[in-house]
Amino acid sequence: MIKYRPKQFMITSYHGQLPITKNIVLIIQFDTVNNTWIPSSLSEIVYVQYCKNSINTILSKSRTICNFLNYINKQILIAESQEFLNLKERGLYGINLIHASKYLTYLNNFECNSYKTVHGKERTLLEFYDYLINKGLLDKSVYLNHYQSNKTVNGISIKVDIIESPFNTPPFSVIYPMRNKKNTKKTLKNLNQAEWELLLELAENEYPEIVLGIAFQIMGGLRCGEIVNLLISSKIGRAHV
Repeated sequence: MIKYRPKQFMITSYHGQLPITKNIVLIIQFDTVNNTWIPSSLSEIVYVQYCKNSINTILSKSRTICNFLNYINKQILIAESQEFLNLKERGLYGINLIHASKYLTYLNNFECNSYKTVHGKERTLLEFYDYLINKGLLDKSVYLNHYQSNKTVNGISIKVDIIESPFNTPPFSVIYPMRNKKNTKKTLKNLNQAEWELLLELAENEYPEIVLGIAFQIMGGLRCGEIVNLLISSKIGRAHV
């Protein structure tokens, strides 16, 4: 089975004689049977829509898109909903707004996402749909309305383009969480040894470049920022104290 995932890489490019290292994110298609992956052409949206965003924002938005596509693939597989049956033949080209509507409702009913979380993911999906529409990949009946709004940035008023949500009225109505609803999904606070060993094994197979940092976080309680700024020399120095 193919699953979509965001994958982070560190690359080095050269401007003149100076090497510049930076993180990039690709959307990949992961084959769970053969344990192999290939880059997805959908990675283009990362650079078209989010090239000016931070790496964490790009990862978050990429993850939302991947989870949506995986949800669609799962619905096609279980074949319980009529709206998803035509996607077995048409694939990405057959995606309609009803599929996003059902996914957002699913986030409320089954994933117990909060109101703020669902609306954040909705904005990302609208950007995803807008990208597909502009690329001519969706049916002509799929469209989104835009409007201009004023936004103040550093004391200066500028006009920004807003995508109007189609999910407030039929036939694409979404059942949103209540505004004051908290995330009721149970969160595991402490990992047992077998569980964190499994997590490290997964990281070693999928993200070997960061597995040491994950080990530091699990065993040392270090935050992400502390690991990013950690130097090898600081650890060697402490070992001789």
